[in-house]
Amino acid sequence: MRIKVLSFLVLTAFILIGTQQLYRYLIPTQPLYEFSSLATKSAGGEIYFHDTTNLLFENGHHVMSNIARKELYKAWGNRSNLSLSGESLTGGSLHSILLRYMTSKGLKKDSVGMSKMTNSDIHHVENGKTSIDYTHSKPRALLANVKNEMFHYYVGGDPDGNSLLQRFEHWKVGTSIIRDHWLFGVGTGDVQTVFDKKYTALHTELNKSNWNRAHNQFMTFWITFGVLGFVIFTVFWLFFVGQTFYYQNLLGFLFVAIAISSFLAEDTIETQQGVTFIGLFIGISCLINRYNSQKTLN
Repeated sequence: MRIKVLSFLVLTAFILIGTQQLYRYLIPTQPLYEFSSLATKSAGGEIYFHDTTNLLFENGHHVMSNIARKELYKAWGNRSNLSLSGESLTGGSLHSILLRYMTSKGLKKDSVGMSKMTNSDIHHVENGKTSIDYTHSKPRALLANVKNEMFHYYVGGDPDGNSLLQRFEHWKVGTSIIRDHWLFGVGTGDVQTVFDKKYTALHTELNKSNWNRAHNQFMTFWITFGVLGFVIFTVFWLFFVGQTFYYQNLLGFLFVAIAISSFLAEDTIETQQGVTFIGLFIGISCLINRYNSQKTLN
């Protein structure tokens, strides 16, 4: 019994610490720019181009500022056989790729910045890499991409067309509804109507076709049934986790992990497929728990 409890605590601590570290990495930091103090001229004397209305960032640096186009084209021509007005070897505007890549390294887009680009950097740009982060391993590059998307949303970028950023908007609206109806919820028949009104009230940038529900089952339960419904739903799954762990039910534990993970990003049991999946494996897990408990008694 002590070993089971200790193992459960260690696993829980591992998950919590891992989640905390991931959050600390992904949470947007203070933007590394100050539009009020942008330089006027490059070291070569060319007037910089700044477009402060464009909210494109790489590694927290603003892409469309500190651009000396003539210097950049000339310096690039001395380093590469590819025309900067053309495409990279993998397609896409080479000029745009270079701007993003140099920005990701914190460089100004001028002759001085180009002098700090290594031969490997030039090769990465020619092959369509838009950030220094994307030159690392795939897991690290994936996390860097997610972090950049979160930063884009943080500074007021358009969330449309990106499933992660759209979910942030859904969660923001859902949180606002919970604040307004935290005690009793809004009921089962008014959820979408309340969401539509809240999207309008918050002046969301989402296209109306993307005005979806919370995409978080825990949040949806709270919005629908109030705080009591949320507590009952949460306690049930915590109890189920403990039961599958106590009876050493690996299949049940994996099912619960998958189910809870899906609850964090989807309204899983709002669909027939989700209900079928949850109902089937709850039944199977309960049977395994019962079998393991009887085997222990015998």
